[in-house]
Amino acid sequence: MKKKEKEVIVSAMHTALTGSRVLFLTDYRGLTAEQINELRGGFRKVGVKYRVVKNNLLKRAAEGTEFERVVETLTGPTGVIVSESDPVEASKILVEYMAKYNVLSYKAGILRGRDLGEADIKSIAKLPPRPVLLAKFLGAMNAVPGGFVGVLSGVMRKFVYALAAVKEAKEAGKLA
Repeated sequence: MKKKEKEVIVSAMHTALTGSRVLFLTDYRGLTAEQINELRGGFRKVGVKYRVVKNNLLKRAAEGTEFERVVETLTGPTGVIVSESDPVEASKILVEYMAKYNVLSYKAGILRGRDLGEADIKSIAKLPPRPVLLAKFLGAMNAVPGGFVGVLSGVMRKFVYALAAVKEAKEAGKLA
């Protein structure tokens, strides 16, 4: 590979890493070219980038980013998953393909500055998508004022029933 090509790759990877919220690193040894292309296509469907990069180029690209400390210790072939959007979708695809292809293995990852292990990735993959989580959160937030209004209306309703009972008792002559 020529020096100019390497510079272009490093620059593109650095741009992707700076705008990314999550980075997952995999070992793809044992996968065929067709399987890697299928893997890339699966990630592409959810707006996530999967790229095979030489470790020394990735180390240069990660300089000055929050991912620098994870990339320093890399050995062997590395597949890089970079996501600017929802990390749940990237985790789901990664876990799905790790189960499908037993040779695909997880090396390391970072989500917003926190190191992630393989168990963390599997836990994240079980989460519902972001819109569903937001809807559940908003539903819970809406339930508090709704319950408060229900309690207040119950008090008012009981007060009206008490007034009606007093009125009926006065009309029946039971109260003076």
